[in-house]
Amino acid sequence: MWPEILYKFELIDPWEEVTEESEAKHGEEELAKETTPGHPLHGRRVVALARGDGDDCLFFLPGGPAFLAVVHLTYHGPELGPRWPGTFLFTTIEQWERYAARGRTAIDDHDH
Repeated sequence: MWPEILYKFELIDPWEEVTEESEAKHGEEELAKETTPGHPLHGRRVVALARGDGDDCLFFLPGGPAFLAVVHLTYHGPELGPRWPGTFLFTTIEQWERYAARGRTAIDDHDH
């Protein structure tokens, strides 16, 4: 299910691969519902890869320039502005691995 380039990295606990197509589609559709114009992922094609603690999801961004995104989904429909849902973008696998190794969540680090 993963894009070929991603097979070279391993997920760091507590991240777990999204293995069911229905689960991936659900995460992708929820992200599309929650983002509004101005959000960096609004209208972008994404591929759900993994779930972390709580409602954090890891997405592959095939169109670049960022390569991966960690998003804290809220499950509240469209958000009130482009700052939400909390999102962190990564241009390399190594950047994401350093972030994941810190054991933080997207909501912990989001600038309120």
